Amino acid sequence: MKVLCLLLDRMSKSAQQIRFCTSHDGTRIAYATCGQGPPLVWAPHWIHHLRFDWDSPIWCPWLTLLTRHHSLIYYDWRGCGLSDREGVEFTPDRYVEDFEAIIEATNVDRFALVAMGQGTRMAMTYAVRHPERIRRLVLLGPSSCGRVVRGQNQEQAEEEETRLRAVELGWHDDNPAYGRFSPRCICRMRQPIRSAPMMICSGRRRLPPTPSQ
Repeated sequence: MKVLCLLLDRMSKSAQQIRFCTSHDGTRIAYATCGQGPPLVWAPHWIHHLRFDWDSPIWCPWLTLLTRHHSLIYYDWRGCGLSDREGVEFTPDRYVEDFEAIIEATNVDRFALVAMGQGTRMAMTYAVRHPERIRRLVLLGPSSCGRVVRGQNQEQAEEEETRLRAVELGWHDDNPAYGRFSPRCICRMRQPIRSAPMMICSGRRRLPPTPSQ
């Protein structure tokens, strides 16, 4: 069974096709397609790279799962991976526009949408604007706003600003200390799907999550 799973992983990886589309503001967004079956669009965490995800011990199991019975579409966020990085604007509206450009480029009509992390906020906005296109909506670790916007006391606000400043200063630094500054987010990605907060919606009713989903 293990050998068969490894073979399926390699077949899906070799079948992946990477393409590019242009968002509303001219930013080039990289997206990939792989697998066979009904369309499923994945709005992943921003720590991704389409060219290396299949070799990642974190993302390869996700890709294997999501391509098992579906044609998967997923992408690199603006500023990350193969998408444009220089001179791009980072706002919630731009993220939704990027997603809309991908859907238009792939020419899918209705699809299941799986989102995680900050992708859940974009997915909720898209679903409100285009409810007719969503067959199923799965939100993993959803939140309606970022940590800085949420109500915080002064100590919590200062801690969050310190974290953001550390990321900014260490982004282009090879010092491994920066990479170890906040490992908890990576550890959470390794956990099984059922261990994280999840909401699954269909066109008619909200469905309770099950381990198989």
